[in-house]
Amino acid sequence: FLSPARLRAAASDVLTRFGVKFRDAAQPVGDLSGGNQQKVALARLFHQRAEVLLLDEPTKGVDVGSKSDIYRQIGAAAATGGRGSGIVRLLAALLAAVLAVLPVVAAAQSMTLCRAKPGLLDLGNPLAIARKAVAERKQLRIMALGSSSTAGYGVSNPSFAYPVQLRIGLEKALPSIEFEVINRGIGGQDVEEMAARMQEEMRGNLPSLVIWQTGTNAAIRQMPLDTFESRLRGGLKLGKSLGADFVLMNLQYVPAVVAVSDKEAYEKIMAAAAREFDAGLFRRYDIMKGWYEDGMPYAQFVQLDGLHLNDFGQKCIGRLLTQSILNALTKP
Repeated sequence: FLSPARLRAAASDVLTRFGVKFRDAAQPVGDLSGGNQQKVALARLFHQRAEVLLLDEPTKGVDVGSKSDIYRQIGAAAATGGRGSGIVRLLAALLAAVLAVLPVVAAAQSMTLCRAKPGLLDLGNPLAIARKAVAERKQLRIMALGSSSTAGYGVSNPSFAYPVQLRIGLEKALPSIEFEVINRGIGGQDVEEMAARMQEEMRGNLPSLVIWQTGTNAAIRQMPLDTFESRLRGGLKLGKSLGADFVLMNLQYVPAVVAVSDKEAYEKIMAAAAREFDAGLFRRYDIMKGWYEDGMPYAQFVQLDGLHLNDFGQKCIGRLLTQSILNALTKP
């Protein structure tokens, strides 16, 4: 038997998540605006927890604000793929709808557009352990710990993923040093899951430097800020105790994150944790925000899902991270 109270509660919850404007859960859908009717239709689909969703122009004919709400939920569903019963694969014919949100499609992904203000490339930490490994052993083992960004989700060539670009850049700049970059990215994971596997990952291949990419999934999923802070600090405390330098790579500046109201709170928590635990901070959020505010369209660096980096985004982040690390390693 179905419980009316539970049905109303479930309906209210999913409609609120999609930003549907309604009086109460009993209001007829036909009384809502076109954009809100579209969001109700999608909310019903997402509430089914289907394994596969086929979305054909899900934002066609709705206003910009509704587009943002819809893409935020699509991005969140994609990011949570593989967790419990929420395995969601999105096979979407979204091109026409996305072009209505993105300013313009870049004609070419020229790496000459890869840039950042010099101050944003300062990690704020000398990376003493990594410097010592380079100076005394002429080698540096780096572990990239993260989620889909680190795993290289969606790149057309695995070599475009930022961890590979980091190794290539370091080897080119310092050919006399042996560099190893171990990729430990697992798509869909958040700070809690990464912190839980950190000890095992590090003890198996003890690195001198760990790049910990996190924050984006926590913000999209609205992980409570106190939980995010606790898990992040716990992970840093554990990792530092194992004898490695850390660089935190913070959130991405992409549509799915921009739509989150308190995104900058997660960014501030990461900055404070980096200072407290003597870690570096790679300010990916501010770097990418700078691209957008300087006129670079999202299409230049973000995939059509509004969440994951495309080839240019991955390669550019890899190059800028390389420069940040080189600055720290070679600074007098």
